[in-house]
Amino acid sequence: MIKKDNPINVIWIAASIPCSKVRHAGGQTFNYYFKNISSDSRFNVCLIALNDGIGETYFEQELSRIEKIIIDYKNVGFLKKIMNIDSKFNPRTKYAALISNYCVSEILKALNSIKNDFEPDIVILEWTGVVVLTNKIKKIFPKCKVVASEHDVTYIGIERKSEFYKGIKRNIWKIRAKKTKKLEIDALKNCDLVLSHNPDHIPLLVCEGVSEKNTMACSLFQ
Repeated sequence: MIKKDNPINVIWIAASIPCSKVRHAGGQTFNYYFKNISSDSRFNVCLIALNDGIGETYFEQELSRIEKIIIDYKNVGFLKKIMNIDSKFNPRTKYAALISNYCVSEILKALNSIKNDFEPDIVILEWTGVVVLTNKIKKIFPKCKVVASEHDVTYIGIERKSEFYKGIKRNIWKIRAKKTKKLEIDALKNCDLVLSHNPDHIPLLVCEGVSEKNTMACSLFQ
């Protein structure tokens, strides 16, 4: 790992790669904060990110100086795809289809591979798909502070989407929304800091039991 003088060690786990060319607001905000924090001499950052299609050329150019573990979940073998059947199609699956079984396994494997060499002071979780791993991460690094970068309250979008369907499909989406809500809220309750990218969602989170003193609005990249 790259060592700086008395740095704050940060492991940043993200559901996608930070990219300067990304178009959506959430990706731009993530890229802005990641690039600024990782270049700040006060921090020593290790990135663990899921590869959602950006090529190796990008890694070499924009992330060359960053300690990183990139998990390619698009081009996996047949047996690994079988791992994901339950997490993709079962509305009652452990992570409510927010993240695949394969990605969970690889993220935890990556964390365990570095825990003896790199003790994080802070672990930042970018997007709900990795926020739901809060409890598992705290078991690996019990002394660290966990920060959730909550772009949207995911279960709200799933609840709304369920209303567009009828019959069995609606019931399936309602089951998924209920499961997602429990996972998401329970994870956020266990985070040491929740950064909400949508300030309007903070009162909702507080009503659901997320600590108000541990929740604050995140300024979006402009």
